[in-house]
Amino acid sequence: MAALQPHQQRVFEEHLELTERIGKLSAFFRTATFGELPLIEQELLRDQLPHMCAYQRVLAMRLSHWGAQS
Repeated sequence: MAALQPHQQRVFEEHLELTERIGKLSAFFRTATFGELPLIEQELLRDQLPHMCAYQRVLAMRLSHWGAQS
C-alpha cells in the first residue's frame, strides 16, 4: 500500500475503529446486560448497528478507491 495522505490515514484509522465498535456492539447484543436494558434502549442500539455498518461500507469504498486496504 502506498503512503496515505493525512486525510486518507484518518479514514483508514476511523474504519479500523468503527470495525472494532461494530464487533463490540454485536457481541454486546448477546450479553445478559443487554437483555436487562429497557426495551427502548435495546431497540435503539439495534437500530444503530445497520447505520454503523453502512458508514463502515462507505469508508471501505473510499479506501478501496485510493488503493488502500484495511
